[in-house]
Amino acid sequence: MKTPNNTLQHYAAKWLALSQRCEICRASAHKSNTNSTVPLCSNCKQQLPWISRSCRSCGEPITNHTLCARCKQQALPFLEVIIPLRYDFPINHWIGTFKYQTAPGMAFWLAQILSEQVLARGSGFLPRSPNCTPTIISGIPSHPQKQRQRGYNQSQLLARHVAKQLQLPIDFSLTKKVRNTANQRTLNAGARHVNLIDAFEVTPKGNTYLQISSANVILIDDVVTTGATSAELAHCLLKAGANSVSLWALAKTPLS
Repeated sequence: MKTPNNTLQHYAAKWLALSQRCEICRASAHKSNTNSTVPLCSNCKQQLPWISRSCRSCGEPITNHTLCARCKQQALPFLEVIIPLRYDFPINHWIGTFKYQTAPGMAFWLAQILSEQVLARGSGFLPRSPNCTPTIISGIPSHPQKQRQRGYNQSQLLARHVAKQLQLPIDFSLTKKVRNTANQRTLNAGARHVNLIDAFEVTPKGNTYLQISSANVILIDDVVTTGATSAELAHCLLKAGANSVSLWALAKTPLS
């Protein structure tokens, strides 16, 4: 019988075997991109919808200043935000396939894109960073019913690979989703916030761990729009005793 980890390795190996050519132009992916396992040639990788400057509170693409107009009014509760890409082609297509078309093997190289950018942008929470407070990676929990329907939690799959690639500890048992909420994609910004009220809880284990360690928690997600989901979870973690909460995500849907 395959364990979940073996199944994940099987999907990853199968996907990489099929992805020796660039996912965009179909040229050889690894001849011109030898330092990465991402199935993209160097030229196509450079052409991805990278965000060159973003709001330090929510990751919104901006052209100047350090905060977007929305976060100047009320900033989100994150110490560090790294979101390298706009949710635009081809990223939106890849995330949609990964999330909704049962392609968990894609998590390996999608996480690699994020990990490479965390390293390039010099996160303050890397293993060799001068940070004495414990740091732990976690994902965005799904309600059990939704996770049974999909078969996996895409945020946790990304988090598992990012943690391994960056050699950071990981724990999915800190929090849980206790209310099966409506799909955030169908709601406006105000409704998204209301939809998530009391949706998450810190587990007894999470409470004990955070009260003892005062750890820095890094949340991993695939795509961020308003940041309502991760912000609600961050508030729970901070209330339970986390020293800080940061957000690393693959892509951001611009609000303007």
